[in-house]
Amino acid sequence: MAIYGAPIFHPDHALHACRAALAMQSGVERLSAARVAEGKEPIVIGIGVNAGEVVAGTVGTEDRMEYTVIGDNVNLASRLTSNAKPGQILISRRTLDLVRDAVDVRALGGILVKGKDDEVEAYELMGLRAPASGGKK
Repeated sequence: MAIYGAPIFHPDHALHACRAALAMQSGVERLSAARVAEGKEPIVIGIGVNAGEVVAGTVGTEDRMEYTVIGDNVNLASRLTSNAKPGQILISRRTLDLVRDAVDVRALGGILVKGKDDEVEAYELMGLRAPASGGKK
């Protein structure tokens, strides 16, 4: 699990998360190709990204303290990850709303996830859009 926007808020936290997911997927693809070339089993992962309010803080004992987040939005990210096929990055509607101008996605419609009675709108993150070239010289 990776956390963006906590403990310090960043207005583009969702975009940071999407960029990291794409970089992770690319890195795993390269690692997997190298493993296959060596006659080893490939490595494949699915990734889920969700944005929203969470409870953040330090939990644990004196011997072992960890900074973590909990809440429904964390659970949804985990469920998206569980539903992602190998090599796929799923993002929630809330995430898409925050990064819409910077990413390309494929709409998947509603998917059923554990712990939710209703379907959740999901999108496959396909890549980053090239920055718009316009502006003053």
